[in-house]
Amino acid sequence: MATDEHGRLPPAAVYIQGLPSTVGNIQLEDICKKVGKIKKIKVYRDAGGVPKGDALVVFEAKHGRDVASEAIDALDEMQVDQGGLGSYTITVT
Repeated sequence: MATDEHGRLPPAAVYIQGLPSTVGNIQLEDICKKVGKIKKIKVYRDAGGVPKGDALVVFEAKHGRDVASEAIDALDEMQVDQGGLGSYTITVT
């Protein structure tokens, strides 16, 4: 995996869609943390502050691992249970 001029790996980011408006950073971290160490989560919100149903998750890059591809494989089309509130399916690219 190529590094920049400072020897750093590029970020391993994925875009997630299909999230309910009730999902925030903590819930999204719980869903994604099994893939690897999370550097940043950005839940996109409308002008009123309500989550729009999509997010960007940036994982810590690792030498010899394609973390973004691993995240897509692990999370794409995942059925997420909300306890007694039903479930939803996320799409990851």
